[in-house]
Amino acid sequence: MDSSANWEERIWGLPTPSSPTRKNSLQQQLLLEYCGFMAWHPGSWLNLGLKWESLPNGDLHAQLANPEAPATLTMRFDEEGLLRSLSGPVGAETWTFSYLDFHSMQGILVPLKWSVQITRDGQTWTFLQGQVTDIALNSPYSWW
Repeated sequence: MDSSANWEERIWGLPTPSSPTRKNSLQQQLLLEYCGFMAWHPGSWLNLGLKWESLPNGDLHAQLANPEAPATLTMRFDEEGLLRSLSGPVGAETWTFSYLDFHSMQGILVPLKWSVQITRDGQTWTFLQGQVTDIALNSPYSWW
């Protein structure tokens, strides 16, 4: 696909909505969903459509390189450098993905437990939680 295509077209193959408000909300949701899988897919960190900024406290700020529909999120790491959470606004809510119980697989630490919390009007609830019960590599390459 053309590298000048917008975020939805490059990542998901989705058309861009015409309403600016709807476009911003969709961009933010897609950014959170895409980055939510980064804990299990290290190659996704190399996406050229993201602009990265290191924050003084050690967190990482990601922003879509798209001036038409800005979307941002913040990633938080622990002392060992493991991704513990990422969060960003979606409309009037803040969505937070949390990662727990890391396990080493072929030298890569992956979280076995995760959850998604939503905060709105100062109240937080767990929207979704999960646990990986089986891990298998899908690569025929010997270097894995």
